[in-house]
Amino acid sequence: MDKPGCVQKDDGTFIIDKMVRSDIVIYSSPLYYWGFSALMKAFIDRCHCLYRGVCGSSGHTSFVESQYQALLVTAADPFENNAEQIMTAFQRLLVYNKAYSAGELLVCNCTSPDELDEEIKAQAIKFANQLLTETKSPYSLLFPGGAPNLVPKIE
Repeated sequence: MDKPGCVQKDDGTFIIDKMVRSDIVIYSSPLYYWGFSALMKAFIDRCHCLYRGVCGSSGHTSFVESQYQALLVTAADPFENNAEQIMTAFQRLLVYNKAYSAGELLVCNCTSPDELDEEIKAQAIKFANQLLTETKSPYSLLFPGGAPNLVPKIE
């Protein structure tokens, strides 16, 4: 088979075709119970049609091989005991897709865009610009975020 095939005939097929033709794919989701949102997880499950064979075997092929892929996540809670799993899931997705990491951006302790301070916005712009460069290198940022009155003071 020379292109991905899926038994479902809906908008997912259109999106998967666009993914195959893209230079970079960004998986973006709010963090829900240590992972992707239900809609994003369902779509990722649909992307099983992007590869053939058993992962890691000599027959394992991918329609997005050597593509750059990035992760962008927002979380209402801190990173610890909360966001580690989504990063692991993304790394495993890269292995199945035979893709390269273009970076990971996690904004934690943030429930609203109003909570993003100028430093976080500047880092997000730096992350986005890095995704547009010719030479991709893994890039990961972890932002503490949160409203100042919620951050405990250490004295």
